[in-house]
Amino acid sequence: MFNNFFKEATSQELYPYQERLLQQLEDNNFNVCAKFRQGGFTTLALLYSLWKCTQNENYNALYVTRTERDMQDLMQIAQKFLNNVSKKFISKTYSINLENNNSSLTFITPTAHLGRHYNHIVIDEASLMDNEDWFHIFIPMSTTVLIMGTPVKAKGDFYQLYMDAEAGNNKFKVFKCSYKECLNFTPERIEELKRSMSPEQFAQEIEAKFTREIVCSPKLPPATKDSKIVLKLKTDEWHQLIIEYSQGKTNYFLDGSEVKEIGVTSL
Repeated sequence: MFNNFFKEATSQELYPYQERLLQQLEDNNFNVCAKFRQGGFTTLALLYSLWKCTQNENYNALYVTRTERDMQDLMQIAQKFLNNVSKKFISKTYSINLENNNSSLTFITPTAHLGRHYNHIVIDEASLMDNEDWFHIFIPMSTTVLIMGTPVKAKGDFYQLYMDAEAGNNKFKVFKCSYKECLNFTPERIEELKRSMSPEQFAQEIEAKFTREIVCSPKLPPATKDSKIVLKLKTDEWHQLIIEYSQGKTNYFLDGSEVKEIGVTSL
């Protein structure tokens, strides 16, 4: 059982949302996840890849990381986990080979184009990778795949893949969960994070939300009592932003819908 393997490797129990992700990986070949920071997603994906290697003969798993430094760090973590569960392995430059069943876990960056078939592929921090057709390079080489990343701007390959999956326009299944399901995020810690991060950072890193950058003039009219400002904004298309000042409060309406916060980047 993977739960026992996970506990033996980490001395921790799975969170309920990690168990849900595990079940989804077992039930679906193509999965995409917008993850929040420090939620144990990389640990789960790495251990699941290792576990699949221990359970199958001639099983080849691939873990795609953003940088070579990430590869080195994950290699060391994987080796530590295997030592904890008393599995014999041989470490090569960027791969771990299990001695008893000819299975392997290989680590590469998106720029390394490999032509072999893999039984399982994890693409981690896909939202931070450049748009370089990594999707078309790796997906055809895999039987099962997990693509995950912490959301950034509402653009790019990862964003489009996620949106298409939500709309049912591709074969990927979206996995969703909230940071509130992780016991590490106590009310005190959440308040501390909100104080140390901008609203946009908190939305991306903790709430796992894609944010849309709005570009407008740096010279906004001064706020006056009970006034209204109407702005035309340009992102990938034109939008209307209405800013209302009323009784000491500021309200924002984007394309007719009220929004809580607007991130503004000056030209």
